[in-house]
Amino acid sequence: PPDAQLVEDGRSASVFASWNGATEVASWLLVTGPDEASAVEIARAPRERFETEIPIPAGATLGAYVGVRAMDAAGEVIGGGAAQIAAPEPSS
Repeated sequence: PPDAQLVEDGRSASVFASWNGATEVASWLLVTGPDEASAVEIARAPRERFETEIPIPAGATLGAYVGVRAMDAAGEVIGGGAAQIAAPEPSS
């Protein structure tokens, strides 16, 4: 399955996605919502080498579910190509 990590630096945030051995990945979708079933796309990035950075758009609100979906060249989700990311704790 894919692996994804949320990285924040105080000014911006990105998700780094990879899937060891999956050569058919053409792009990654970043999705969020109250749960996986209702998650919507907030960003998309073409695959870059082994690990792809997906910047989180400024002003985007992350829901309880944050995940990535691996897409093939036809724009279809690759079977087994979804991974959940732990949402950041709200800042006070």
